[in-house]
Amino acid sequence: MAIIQKNDVFEHEDRRYRILKVEPNTFVWFELNQSNAWPTILDKYILLDLIEAGQVYRIDDPFVAPIILAPSPKHLCRRDNAYKTIKHVVEHPLFYDTQVRIELSNNAKKLHGTTDKVINKRLKRYWTYGQSKNALYPKYANSGAAGQPRTFLDKRSGRPRNNRTGTLAISTEDVRRLYRRAIEVYFFGKKTSFSFAFRQFKLLYLTQYRDAVENEIPTEPQMRHFYNSQYRAIDKAKNRVSKIAYRKDVRALAGTATEQAIGPGSRYEIDATTADVYLVSDDDPNRVIGRPTLYILIDVFTRMVAGFYIGFEMPSYQTVLNALINAAMSKESSLEEIGETDIDLWPVCGLPEVLLADKGSEFFGKQSQKLLDVFTVHVENAPAYRGDAKGIVECFFGTWQNGFKNIVEGIVTSSRLKKAGERDYRIDANVPMSDFRRLMIAGILAHNHTQISRSYDRAKDIPDTLPLTPINLWNWGIQNRSGALKTIAKEQLIAGLLPQAKATTSPLGLHFSGVYYDLESTTGEGDSLRQGYSEMEKEYAIAYDPLCLNTIYVFLNAQGTVAKASIKARSRQYVDMTLDEVRARQKTQNEIKDLVKKSSDTALAKVEASGLKMAAELEKRAKQAPSITVAEKTKNIAANRKQAQAEERLQKHGEIVFETDTSNTGIDGEELSQNFSSSTINDLIKRQRKDATS
Repeated sequence: MAIIQKNDVFEHEDRRYRILKVEPNTFVWFELNQSNAWPTILDKYILLDLIEAGQVYRIDDPFVAPIILAPSPKHLCRRDNAYKTIKHVVEHPLFYDTQVRIELSNNAKKLHGTTDKVINKRLKRYWTYGQSKNALYPKYANSGAAGQPRTFLDKRSGRPRNNRTGTLAISTEDVRRLYRRAIEVYFFGKKTSFSFAFRQFKLLYLTQYRDAVENEIPTEPQMRHFYNSQYRAIDKAKNRVSKIAYRKDVRALAGTATEQAIGPGSRYEIDATTADVYLVSDDDPNRVIGRPTLYILIDVFTRMVAGFYIGFEMPSYQTVLNALINAAMSKESSLEEIGETDIDLWPVCGLPEVLLADKGSEFFGKQSQKLLDVFTVHVENAPAYRGDAKGIVECFFGTWQNGFKNIVEGIVTSSRLKKAGERDYRIDANVPMSDFRRLMIAGILAHNHTQISRSYDRAKDIPDTLPLTPINLWNWGIQNRSGALKTIAKEQLIAGLLPQAKATTSPLGLHFSGVYYDLESTTGEGDSLRQGYSEMEKEYAIAYDPLCLNTIYVFLNAQGTVAKASIKARSRQYVDMTLDEVRARQKTQNEIKDLVKKSSDTALAKVEASGLKMAAELEKRAKQAPSITVAEKTKNIAANRKQAQAEERLQKHGEIVFETDTSNTGIDGEELSQNFSSSTINDLIKRQRKDATS
């Protein structure tokens, strides 16, 4: 059996009725939306039968008495005065009886000095809106047709003119059409000023109304009133700024960055910028070396700076790698640079679960995919030109750089154009790179121990007594939130993120891209032994840093054991070089080698041709010489050598000194130890040859 209560609304044959009173065997109901309707009595069981038959069914109340928050005393007074005129009628138990209601209405009319029409209107309004006193509030909101355009035939709206003559122009439908065209084509479409759009409207107006007088043309305030009344604020914003600017700076914010992070290490934001300061060399304060590149990784949940990179490499995957390594490793060495030894001052160590970056090229490609494949770090890319998507790290850049601008010299000013007589800020640079790095670490440490902005949205479980500093939030989150940080050994992290290639063993060392590395001291397996003692050539998978080839990381086995191999002295020409510089140098050397080979081949060909010619002449002379036996030809080779030595010494020094052993020469030793003239020596040599052949 259906339960029917007071003020329930039912629908029957497209008519709506409200239950005004519930009696034991009857109901009093009132038809809504009927100007001549009055309360009537309905048998209880008839209504229940209609409900069971599906001819009458309950619906949601379409009329709810307005609930006005903090109404003005004037409105309250009007409501109460209106209720007094019908109070005796609606509170009477037989208000639904026509004769009783008429009698009570007449008494109220006399008592309050009103009319039947007013009382009847208030009674029906009271019953229509659920028998609530609030139904009698004055409906000023419905007055004036708010938002509806006015049509004036013989006069215009607004205050009269004070400073201009002429008849006031009326904003007719044709004029509004011209307003709209000028606004949408020029003010919205071409992003001109409103005054420019109005001037274009005047041209359109004069084109359509050629006889119009200047003082009778609609004014700019009239057009601006049309603009403010006909276009919503969201339409104005979307049409006046670009889509990127609207999404970045104008649109309503639906959430916060912190709500997406469940704890420390859940989400890191990373970004790069060029510092607004010129630095000088550590060795020469007069050598300006430019503006450094700065990478920052910051934890979303705690606002703690987790890692950084500062140097002169351009933004790339390799510089991102340096920042990631700094974030994943202990900050002990960084703290030592500023004289701190307490590691609890900066306890961040590990890789995050999600890394939010922009659409820079350093976060696309196979290398960045390794973050997910090897270390399960998900890389999310913010939309292009949307710095607000990673506003935490962007805000840090601004506050941190503002902190040192009043301390150091060589700061970049906002103006790109130097005014006449203005000093060039680059010549004021005096901060070396090492000092600026220490200044940066100190600034990061101060940030990690400073109160966060009041806009930080505290989660429900964060204690009210917890100071909102990054270090306190970090320590609390490590203890009370799920851990998302991943701790990884430095060598494994570097080897896992760096580009990989193959290197081969050789007697000169481990060979990669024309550079030799000392693998023997690492493995001790004899891969670089010489003279055939080494085993057959091996291949090792390696990881290398393209920015510096001094060290490579060698994967020794399938289990991922990593060993470092340093560059050998044989390849010392490539020390501290990048891979591109090594290849460029090798290319230059190969080009020079090719040129030298070509010239060498030409010179060698000439020498060989001369040798062949000489061999032919010698062969011809040998055929013309007297024929002797082999024994005769080889008999006095030693004596002949001595004679050749004597001739060579004579030609060099003009005198000859013979060795003391003259047993095989046939010449007296005392005679040979004396100095002779050239003719005497020649006679002596001829005589010796004659004796040897006789």
